[in-house]
Amino acid sequence: MAVALGTESVVTTAAATGNEDGGEGGGEGGGRRRVGHIRCLEDELPSVTRSKETRTGTVYDEYPQAILKVPYKQNHIPNTEVRIQIARYFSQFLGRRQKDLLSLLPEVMPSWGKLQIRDGDSFRSASASGTGSTPKRDMSFIRYEIQVRRTQRDEWQVQIFYGRLECILVCDLPCAAVFDSLAGKRRLLAVITPCKNTKGQDASLEITNHNGFTSLLVTDLQSVVAVVGRIQTRGRWALVDRTGGLIRPRFIEADAEEEDPEGE
Repeated sequence: MAVALGTESVVTTAAATGNEDGGEGGGEGGGRRRVGHIRCLEDELPSVTRSKETRTGTVYDEYPQAILKVPYKQNHIPNTEVRIQIARYFSQFLGRRQKDLLSLLPEVMPSWGKLQIRDGDSFRSASASGTGSTPKRDMSFIRYEIQVRRTQRDEWQVQIFYGRLECILVCDLPCAAVFDSLAGKRRLLAVITPCKNTKGQDASLEITNHNGFTSLLVTDLQSVVAVVGRIQTRGRWALVDRTGGLIRPRFIEADAEEEDPEGE
């Protein structure tokens, strides 16, 4: 299961008609429901930050195990593709229609570039990797775990996926009844470009390759488990996952090129 970064249990799901490689799918959840507003305690209280600065970064009250680090963009406005994927994620989670949620999402969602899990891995998203001339280890590739099912009659099952962490968004949801238990709450969202053709394999237990990427998706930050490395060989990328498996890939091809030395 994913690392418990937050204080609440949030089930991260994928639709039955979703992308097998990426874990998230299309479609709209639930039937027709009226979009209304509910009374939130926050509306009657002075504005509070609900986050605290530490010596190493910023920690939000809802995610005490996640330390977020610069670069930080306070006035970040997600593009249309990302906003649609955010609405799709909440649609799957809440069982609501995607279009009812999309128009209610906040326009501004601050973004973070780096993440440190307490007593765990450090992540550098693609947005924080930069284009400078100084070589850097690629710490944007991750293992993430979400619950999936083929049909609505199937049981939810946790499945392993791999992808590139693009950025982390701070989403303060409005006090609208359509958001149910999440109304007026803050969620940290991981924007991910999934690796293609990993097919639910566990790269900590078996050699797992990927060839390209699938469509971008958004899920709760609690789905993010660990940083993984990659080794290029024969036109494909092998994933190096150190989350506790017994098998480690070994390559002897002379032309093998290592992209992430820390991932070995």
